[in-house]
Amino acid sequence: MKVTVVSHSDNKLTLLLEKTKPAVANALRRTFIAEVPVMAVKDVTFYENTSVMPDEYVAHRLAMVPLKTDLKSYKWTEACANGDYSMCSADISIDEAGPKTVYSSDIKTSDPKIKPISGKIPIMKLMPGQRIRLEAKAVLGKGEDHAKWQVGLAGYKYFTTIKADYRKLKDLKAVAASCPVGALKVREGKLELDQVKCTHCNECSHFVNDPNAFKLGFDRTSFVFVAETNGQMTAKEAILQSVKMIEDKIQSMQSQL
Repeated sequence: MKVTVVSHSDNKLTLLLEKTKPAVANALRRTFIAEVPVMAVKDVTFYENTSVMPDEYVAHRLAMVPLKTDLKSYKWTEACANGDYSMCSADISIDEAGPKTVYSSDIKTSDPKIKPISGKIPIMKLMPGQRIRLEAKAVLGKGEDHAKWQVGLAGYKYFTTIKADYRKLKDLKAVAASCPVGALKVREGKLELDQVKCTHCNECSHFVNDPNAFKLGFDRTSFVFVAETNGQMTAKEAILQSVKMIEDKIQSMQSQL
């Protein structure tokens, strides 16, 4: 398999996967979404809550605040899955009094590496005389168990192929201009396709309206793969973690066989 990085930012990664199979791209997608462990609030203990918001609502909002995750310091093990959080948890707390809006920046953590991805996420509003005081435990978990532990989203699409009879296509610039997303360009007397931009909308095929002169198809051995995280870790870290987890599964299966 050939892997090419098309674009790369902290939270988003676009790859071209060539000379491979849909099963490989789908395994990477499913692992990324469902199995990469990240931190999220699980257990909340309330000592005081005189706001109008019930404890359950506050706990739910805390759970949905994405937390930065350090997989070098915190390891996912089967013990974690069975309720032993000694190696995969951090303590957090909130102690605020109104009048004020409580934001994610008001969350205090036992480990500075485990913190909200943004300090601007509103949690609740306290009126004069109201107070919230709680402690909670952030633990590693997986998206297959709950959406709060989902590192992000990933998806892929097949490469689009072009079959063109350039003897019948007279105005290549007009064909290229018919693409609504600008995925077609004319280069050296031929049409060139940007695989990342192309959505396979078939507007160019409808413009030509002659399948013998111009036709789009799919290359089922090559894919555009896009992965985007919620900010708990970089997209590169999440992809590499996904690959490692797939490798570990294969090695485990080999040893059992």
